[in-house]
Amino acid sequence: MNYTILNFNSSSGQLLVDTDVGVRFALDVPIEDSKFIAGETLRRFIEANLPTHYVSRLAALSTVANAEDLIAELSVSVYAPPEKTYAQLRAASYPSPAMYLDAVVKGEAAQAQAYIDQCLAVKALYPKPVPVLVSPEVLLERQAL
Repeated sequence: MNYTILNFNSSSGQLLVDTDVGVRFALDVPIEDSKFIAGETLRRFIEANLPTHYVSRLAALSTVANAEDLIAELSVSVYAPPEKTYAQLRAASYPSPAMYLDAVVKGEAAQAQAYIDQCLAVKALYPKPVPVLVSPEVLLERQAL
């Protein structure tokens, strides 16, 4: 991740850093007598203290430019899992194939039919989506874009 130092307040030791994804952080730099502590380089300090994983996550979540709006956005962000497809819903709802195999091995037609009826009920509950047919003219128009 790239960053730019926007401002450094030598009396308070606060460094304002802007990342390449547009997120700004204030870092408290350890200073003594308005000087940076000996043995440390500023680059190493910034890279060690800048929360890069957090910046990457914020960049993925937001396009907000200023910190106040970003905080407001993050405070109301709630993870919403993606909707399951009809195939996933069906797979979770089908009865166990062992039920059908048990019926076949025992020669019980009623149990086999019950399995088939349960599968048909699942298919009715979660039908396949109907494909949308598009005319060749519309396809050509989309390709031209």
